[in-house]
Amino acid sequence: MPRKKIYDWPGVEYHSAEWWRLWRVANADKYGEYRRKYQRDAFKLKPKQEHDRRKKYALKYPEKIKVYSIVSKVIKLGKLVRSACVDCGSTTKIHGHHEDYTKPLEVIWLCPVCHKKRH
Repeated sequence: MPRKKIYDWPGVEYHSAEWWRLWRVANADKYGEYRRKYQRDAFKLKPKQEHDRRKKYALKYPEKIKVYSIVSKVIKLGKLVRSACVDCGSTTKIHGHHEDYTKPLEVIWLCPVCHKKRH
């Protein structure tokens, strides 16, 4: 029977907030998969709360919602095509990044890692 891996970072108290942050980084693939499943199931388990959360976001950032809608429609029509990440060249899970929301079709295509770096 394989032994469980114990994560020990010098100077970090076991199960402290910092320990969990380091654990999430070390287990990014497992944690990311868990978060995606949690988000998918959130709407099924608590539809009212999830609806309210999304509505609150839409009221807080109406320009973002409008731009996302425009870009989505233009992509579906085939007039705008996702390309590789402009920073690293990756082609997996490409995000559209807007420097200026008043120009909805000026999109910079970035992978999730590079997108996070931009912000």
